[in-house]
Amino acid sequence: MQMNLRTLIAILIAPLFPAMLLISLSLITNASRSGLGVGVFASIFFGYIGFFLFGVPSIFILQKNNLLTVLNLALCASIFGVLVYGVFLFLFSLMMGVSVKMESLGKVFVGGVLGAGIAFFYGLIAGVRFK
Repeated sequence: MQMNLRTLIAILIAPLFPAMLLISLSLITNASRSGLGVGVFASIFFGYIGFFLFGVPSIFILQKNNLLTVLNLALCASIFGVLVYGVFLFLFSLMMGVSVKMESLGKVFVGGVLGAGIAFFYGLIAGVRFK
């Protein structure tokens, strides 16, 4: 990963995708915004943690093997997004004292979409080739 200004901006902005999506969805719907701050904080926290734990190593590995494209990055990020979202749901259920069942396909889909969204924004901002 070459560290130029576009890459640095992409590293700083791309993990904010889940928070921007959460804010956008709350503005579109008439949902109560009373707990929005906690959700935004959690999405920013887990977005950056997931990006630095899984995204940056994935970028290095894909670039080392000359396979760094937005599509390959989105595929990796979808897989890791499911993992990070699963950890988030597990910790959230422990904190709230409720049981969250992980077999729901919707939960897997949401984690994959959030991971792919981060990868897509990183690729667009950093100038990674599409395919």
